[in-house]
Amino acid sequence: MQVLVRRGAARNGERMTLTEAAVVLGLTAATLRQQIAKGKLAARKVGRDWTVTTGEIERYRRDSRRKGAA
Repeated sequence: MQVLVRRGAARNGERMTLTEAAVVLGLTAATLRQQIAKGKLAARKVGRDWTVTTGEIERYRRDSRRKGAA
C-alpha cells in the first residue's frame, strides 16, 4: 500500500512531517515522537521539525499490524 499525502503519487524516499505522518497513521504526533525516541520509527530532524519517509511510514504500518495481530 502506498501512502498518498501530497498531490501526486508519493515515492518511498519522499519525506513528510511528523504531523502529516500522524494523520496518515491515525495517531498523534506525540505518539510518533515517542516511537522515534524508542527507536521504533526512523526519522530525521530538519531544523526543529521531525520528518519521516513515506517508505518508513509504510514499514511502521506493516510492523504495527503484524504485532497487533499476534
